[in-house]
Amino acid sequence: MDLTQNKQPILACRKLSKVFSDGDRRVFAVKEASFEMFAGEFVCLRGPSGSGKSTFLKLLGGIDEPSGGDIFFQGASYAQLGALGIGALRRHQIGYVLQELALINYLTAVENVELPSLFAGEPPVHCRTQALQTLRMVGLEPRADHLPSRMSAGERQRTAIARALLTRPAVLIADEPSSSLDTANTQQVVDILLKLCRNGVAVLVATHDDRIIAHAQRVISIQDGSLLNKE
Repeated sequence: MDLTQNKQPILACRKLSKVFSDGDRRVFAVKEASFEMFAGEFVCLRGPSGSGKSTFLKLLGGIDEPSGGDIFFQGASYAQLGALGIGALRRHQIGYVLQELALINYLTAVENVELPSLFAGEPPVHCRTQALQTLRMVGLEPRADHLPSRMSAGERQRTAIARALLTRPAVLIADEPSSSLDTANTQQVVDILLKLCRNGVAVLVATHDDRIIAHAQRVISIQDGSLLNKE
């Protein structure tokens, strides 16, 4: 199915760059990258370590600021939205799963998942209800009261995904979601991602894992900060 016909990209960038200074030398972590993806699309970004995958995802997710170019969510420019508008996107429209997961060890699964909504000032009862519903989506409601230390690697990964999905975002970005998982747990993650796509969520995953890449509708390679090909 061609998701691109007569549709506006849900997430796009034009000539996006991120430059770091190394003494007198400028180093491009991302170099003039142009990209677009559509609702319901599953896209994988692959490349070796240090190729710019994580930086590219953080730019698209509004976590980091670009040195050049622009990013667009449903046609709205990040540059024009400003910090407040981008913050609103991150809270409501773009879910992000960090490579290091960033779960808080002294909070249970449900407490970790509900935390962003609590910080946003949502009523605690609503936050807890939404968190439990989201844990149910990833098959973890029975583990809601467990600390991360009492959960498997796959359960921790799914908890991080649930936290990113709490607000029912239109886009999910995940950085190496299977890096510490065996085949069975990786398949559980893949099943979650594919179900999201069927429900219209755009999913972008940075990975070098062929077990995930095999399910992508499109694969993009990155090397030395440059997007090389679109398969």
